[in-house]
Amino acid sequence: MDAMSTVHMSNRTRAAQRGFTLIEAMVVMVIMAILAAIAVPSMRDLIAGYQTRSTADNMAAMIAYAKMEAIRRGGRVVLVKAAAGNSTNNCGTNQRWSCGVLLYADLDADNVQDANEPTLRAMDVPTNVNLMNMSAGNGAFLTFNRWGQANGINALDFRVTKTGVAAADRSVCVSSGGRIRVVDGIVCP
Repeated sequence: MDAMSTVHMSNRTRAAQRGFTLIEAMVVMVIMAILAAIAVPSMRDLIAGYQTRSTADNMAAMIAYAKMEAIRRGGRVVLVKAAAGNSTNNCGTNQRWSCGVLLYADLDADNVQDANEPTLRAMDVPTNVNLMNMSAGNGAFLTFNRWGQANGINALDFRVTKTGVAAADRSVCVSSGGRIRVVDGIVCP
């Protein structure tokens, strides 16, 4: 190999090892920033939809379990909004169940959970998700009788919304016949 071939191979090796230029790296960074800016809002809506869907599904499961337990126990089962505790959700009114939900056996039928009355199930509500009891009657609790009917009439309406994302709204609807459904939107048919 002569000296000229060695110099030519050395230049070729350096060119192959050079990598990206600063301009190329900046162009890639700008493209990634644009893609991230497009993806973030749709990701926020996707997460909000998941949170409201899972909360509505969990509430439907709580109602179904309450009905089953009431039939099994001959009534005296109460579904009640949880106390605020350390929740960051707003649950100041009887209709706001955003701090969580409890199901307990009401052995003395006074609609108040005493120390000897067991909690059958509990449900947490994600932060910034609003769970509202739009059903008729006292909004703070639901009493299930021995036939599994809530408050004697059985028609219930719970609305699940996410602050700032209307597309994620859901409703948990219970017909007077006892059918439980989760529907999109905030109105039970």
